[in-house]
Amino acid sequence: VVVKLLAPELAAGLSAERFEREIALAAALQHPNVVPLLTAGDVDGLPWYTMPFVEGESLRARLARGPLPVGEAVKVLSDVARALAYAHGRGIVHRDVKPDNVLLSGGAAVVADFGIAKALSVSKTRAPGGPGDGMLTQLGTSLGTPAYMAPEQAAGDPTTDHRADLYAWGVVAYECLAGHHPFANATSPQALMAAHFSTAPAPLPKAVPRPLAALVECCLAKDPAERPATAAEVLAELDGANLPRGAARSVPWHEGRRRVPLALAAAVVLLSVAWSGVRVVRGRGAGPVLEPKRVVVATFENRSGDRALDPLGAMAADWIARGLANTGVVDVAGTSAELASRGARDGTAVAGGGGRAELMALAADARAGIVISGAYYRQGDSVLFQADFTDAITRTLVQSVGPISAPASRPLDGIERLRQRVAGSLAALVDSSLAGLAGVTSQPPDADAYREFLAGEERMYRDLPASVPHYVRAAALDSTYLYPLVRLVNALISMGRYAEADSVGRNLTARRARLSAYEQAYLDYMLAQVRDDDQAGYRAGAAMQRAAPQSAFAAYFRGVGAMRVGRPFEADSVFGALDPFGGGLRGRTTVITNFGRAFHALGAYDRQLAVARRGQHQYPGRLYGEVDALAAIGRAPELLARLDMAASIQGGSDLPARLMTTAIHELRFHGHADVVPAVRMRLIAWLAAHPPAVGDEVAQRDAARALIAAERWDRLQPPAAPLTTRVADNPELLGLQGVALAMRGERAGAVRVATQLAAQRSPYYRQDRLEARAGIAAALGDRPGAFALFKEAYGPGVGFAHGRWLFDRLRDYPPFLAYLAPQG
Repeated sequence: VVVKLLAPELAAGLSAERFEREIALAAALQHPNVVPLLTAGDVDGLPWYTMPFVEGESLRARLARGPLPVGEAVKVLSDVARALAYAHGRGIVHRDVKPDNVLLSGGAAVVADFGIAKALSVSKTRAPGGPGDGMLTQLGTSLGTPAYMAPEQAAGDPTTDHRADLYAWGVVAYECLAGHHPFANATSPQALMAAHFSTAPAPLPKAVPRPLAALVECCLAKDPAERPATAAEVLAELDGANLPRGAARSVPWHEGRRRVPLALAAAVVLLSVAWSGVRVVRGRGAGPVLEPKRVVVATFENRSGDRALDPLGAMAADWIARGLANTGVVDVAGTSAELASRGARDGTAVAGGGGRAELMALAADARAGIVISGAYYRQGDSVLFQADFTDAITRTLVQSVGPISAPASRPLDGIERLRQRVAGSLAALVDSSLAGLAGVTSQPPDADAYREFLAGEERMYRDLPASVPHYVRAAALDSTYLYPLVRLVNALISMGRYAEADSVGRNLTARRARLSAYEQAYLDYMLAQVRDDDQAGYRAGAAMQRAAPQSAFAAYFRGVGAMRVGRPFEADSVFGALDPFGGGLRGRTTVITNFGRAFHALGAYDRQLAVARRGQHQYPGRLYGEVDALAAIGRAPELLARLDMAASIQGGSDLPARLMTTAIHELRFHGHADVVPAVRMRLIAWLAAHPPAVGDEVAQRDAARALIAAERWDRLQPPAAPLTTRVADNPELLGLQGVALAMRGERAGAVRVATQLAAQRSPYYRQDRLEARAGIAAALGDRPGAFALFKEAYGPGVGFAHGRWLFDRLRDYPPFLAYLAPQG
């Protein structure tokens, strides 16, 4: 299921009890083209509700690839109209029909979030006409999306009825057929709202049959009385439209039922059990396709009777999963605990002794064809481990491994031997050519050391500095356990602590023979980042994947390494094979972003935009390169809207400044300079309202980049400007100051800064120093010198996007453009 939590501003003044009651009533909507509501509740005063998860993509994601052919559009629009007709006939108005709420799955379109608007309005606790009654109108209008609001809905007219949904249907229909919004030229939210009230959309393309175009125009009438009276009339008009041969008409009820997505086929069953909290297990053929060579590992069950051994269950599952991921035997989705932490499960740990239904639910969540479960027992001063393989496709137990015995003082010895047996048995099970494959991880550690390592891993992706002491303690508790130190190098580099990372890396290099081939390659990759050697990093990433061909982690590093050396074709292939939108790789949002960047380097900006928007839909909260792509394409209204959205984020983040800076450089590089003033105006206003704190080097750097992009050279004057408090210690800040001096005509000062940079002898930040000097050379008009320095910094090739100031100065310099061309 999907769980949706109301934003606090929508939840304010709501009666949670009424809201739950209204969701229960709305759950009665059961139709093949409606995503049903299931249940509702509240946590700490914030209401939530659930609906079935639908396999497929949103209409928004489909539209990112361009307009729909007429036949495909009519199919989608018929399904949406059918859903509206059904809901309107039961007194439910949607109020937020838009491509994001239309999901495409199994050849059908289904509409989500029916009944939410009514549930919210009915659940307001303020009495009509009372002091808070104005909030009800405000809430009603805020429920819609401005781009799809009927004029009467946008005005907060209390008589707004189902015909507002027909207007939104018309906007969606126009977008499907034309490939863009009917008021795409509106440059601000205010202009967009004004267009809804007073502007007639441009005619649809001539390829759209006239009866269909007339129906869309009728639905877009400003006056509700001039629109069709009901969604049923819209559906009848679609049936009667004179469409070209091959364009599908609306589908009869009995055919529509056969096209219901499999995830919705069990909606009635889900509804009947949702209120009682009973777990529903998707049956064979009624859930996601399970991959035969994909494995998920359940938490092992403690059958020893000793609660002190409880942690061994998760440790056994994690060690086996990590070991399998590095063998190349299978694709490992992770453990049940990891799926719970990512929100894929309800948080219930599936133990080895859990019922078959629980194991099948775990397999469905992970899309895994094989579930490894197990248990451990106490026998005197020993612990016995056993593992079972369950084929989730046939739902049969196919093999057992163990029991494996280990001293209670060193239980991980038994876990490691069990892992080796599991790997060998699994290899023989899934591919006889892999039987006997040896593991590639180092020897199992002391249990306390491994527990500290897991604590570091837990914090690595959500509180990076907090992971460091756990990795250090893990290595201190067991001096033979070296992998935590490799991960420590990674963490230190991510925090910019290069000298410490280099020191730990050199220590590990002296003990290299004790590392597995995979760990050696991983260490080489990290040290290449410390030493700014992208070619060595690329080779190390490839070596990681050779050592662990089924490891998504290794593949990710190979893809990033390929990007850094200007091989986006290879990166595209690697990231695509990783399945950025599914599977069990942690840090998935970063994979999606880099997948899009590969398309950017290839010049496929429309594909980058599609990836970014799908990422935003599936994992909300980040833009995934959407700004880069929109700026490169030159889609000004959408770009400015995204930047305004980012600027509205509350808190101390300097993300808006970074996005606007990138947008300015991308726009200039791709010849859309006419849009730059609008972005510059926003950037200057944002900087004025958010000055960087003295001592915050990251904020200072981002502000300096922004001032350069906005061409505010006067704001980077030493020594008074607060941006220069630590400039001498930061090559990039020093270089940006040199650029400002050059652009103000102070050539001697710019040359002095370049000389100061050339004299720096730190073994770190070599690329930053060279690119800083290249920027100053470009600002002084020496493009050959700038290009030579940039090439010295990055080697034979690069795979950057174009959001850098230096690219502004070299965007029409042929040697530089040839250097940026994709390799491989």
